[in-house]
Amino acid sequence: MAFPKLRHWQVKCGAWIGTGAVLMSLAAPVLANGLVPEGAEPYRGPNTSGGRRGGCDVQNNLDLMALAPQQYAGHTISTRPTLSWFVPDETAYPLRLQIYKHNGSGWEDVVEDLDIGPSQQGFMSYTLPANLELEVGGWYRWHVVLICNPDRRSSDQVTGAEFEVVSQPAGFGAVQGDRVQQASQYAAAGLWYNAMALLSDTSLTSAEKAYRSQLLTELAEFENAAVSEQLRLIAEFE
Repeated sequence: MAFPKLRHWQVKCGAWIGTGAVLMSLAAPVLANGLVPEGAEPYRGPNTSGGRRGGCDVQNNLDLMALAPQQYAGHTISTRPTLSWFVPDETAYPLRLQIYKHNGSGWEDVVEDLDIGPSQQGFMSYTLPANLELEVGGWYRWHVVLICNPDRRSSDQVTGAEFEVVSQPAGFGAVQGDRVQQASQYAAAGLWYNAMALLSDTSLTSAEKAYRSQLLTELAEFENAAVSEQLRLIAEFE
């Protein structure tokens, strides 16, 4: 199913990079710290981060980028996960967040289309509201849409990722310690979104920023060349 809210973007960018037989035949790698959980599945939908897009202003070498796995679906045990992304533009633009759900055979129409306010340069995040509770076992896709020109929506910039809401892994107890220690415990359990949620605050300590950079750099090892380059550049952003 085409994503109805993004058809203008499909026309602008041409064919999407889908998973196809190649990705479906690849076994997901397992990072030393567990960021790619064993048995993680490749994307079920198109990959929106396969090419150079930049931002609205295109004044630097950074892209609008979902800070999440791009070759496979990340895991979360939260039914209201925190989603994180990076905005390259200094100028503020309207942002929308779109959530889709996979029904087993294809993608349902947009579950939610939320106005999440103006963008700001750097790391951004959004926690789903209490009235948007996702299902354990559900497979979801999210898009952040940066609206460069409301009168010319073909100029929208889009990034996104897929994730699965999973049950708490066997033997995984309550996380303990400071935010870095807790994030590392989530990462070791293959729960990328839970780890990044702890590192999405706008007032991180230097140690927390360093660990976020470490996770992004490690994730870059398992992405395609374009995404990998962006993740490394973003990891160095202050």
